[in-house]
Amino acid sequence: MRWLATGRADSRSAAETMCVDHVAHWARHGYGDFAVRDAATHAFLGRVGLRNRPQYGVDLGFALHPRAQGRGIAGEAGRACLDFAFRRLLASCGFRVCPAR
Repeated sequence: MRWLATGRADSRSAAETMCVDHVAHWARHGYGDFAVRDAATHAFLGRVGLRNRPQYGVDLGFALHPRAQGRGIAGEAGRACLDFAFRRLLASCGFRVCPAR
């Protein structure tokens, strides 16, 4: 349990509430969490995704099982998620970088 943010598993009702929140986030923003599965065994390893957090903006987050550690899975999943963000979500957005003055 030490790999969970709170250090403990949530109750079933809390897990159900989290699932409802994730579905609602996808409906509102068009992006959210993706399941991470082992390419060879298809075993569920965790999740990675983009979340819109009012206090921080959009961030990239992970929750991966310890058996996924040390195999490059977090980096691969993160790159795929960022690729999704830049190719699909920013395709119709214009932005610029202003040099520091």
